[in-house]
Amino acid sequence: MTLLKIENLSIWAGKKALLESINLEFHPRSWVSVIGPNGAGKTTLVEAISGVRSVPKATVSLGGRDITSLSERERAKLVSFVPQSPVIPKGISLYQYLSLGRTAYQGAWRTVGPEDRRIVEEVADRLEIGQILSQEFSSLSGGERQRGILARALVQEASVLVLDEPIAGLDIRHQLGTLDLLRREVEEQDVCIISTLHDLTLAGQYADRLVVLERGQVALDGSASEIIRNPQLSTIYGARLEVVTIDGAELVIPAPN
Repeated sequence: MTLLKIENLSIWAGKKALLESINLEFHPRSWVSVIGPNGAGKTTLVEAISGVRSVPKATVSLGGRDITSLSERERAKLVSFVPQSPVIPKGISLYQYLSLGRTAYQGAWRTVGPEDRRIVEEVADRLEIGQILSQEFSSLSGGERQRGILARALVQEASVLVLDEPIAGLDIRHQLGTLDLLRREVEEQDVCIISTLHDLTLAGQYADRLVVLERGQVALDGSASEIIRNPQLSTIYGARLEVVTIDGAELVIPAPN
């Protein structure tokens, strides 16, 4: 089953192609990481998928429907997006922030109903932040904030979760905790995660599939284990990369030329 499909997508900024002739399909219960050097088009691609950036008609379809034909509310039920720097309203509690993810399901009065509360509490418990729902968001630790941001996306109950650098700015413990959490969501909740990641080792360890962008085009697309060992990856990044195995884990490291 195809959840999301991109057909011949090109996005231009003046005379410069940010993305050019992109063709991709995404499926349930999978994690696809979009990687590539800076300026390759990663953020542009995830913004196009999520509807944050406008796209040409009939190039991106969600649930078999052209994304340009969907209302904001309809799109929110199909795809949830977490940008690199989410805007958090001042003075809001964690519970209130998570409840914002239920907006697409609320009626004209935009009130939080019993079902909304149940879903917020269930997701919060799943992400181990249920005990701090009453706290002000700004008072939370870095790891708690990141779980809160992810929880808000998950309470949308969308089939596709799009994340732009979800571990940026976190220390290694919180990076791994966040990625473990996302891996569980893929396996237990049947969601499709599409993320951008800078760390090639972590992308290779957690994602099922890697899509490598180079100058706005898909240069490589395949299983994570195949892509991190592809010699072309060194050419794309302009650095010699090697894969070493330590205790069964494959690490991508730069090597002297």
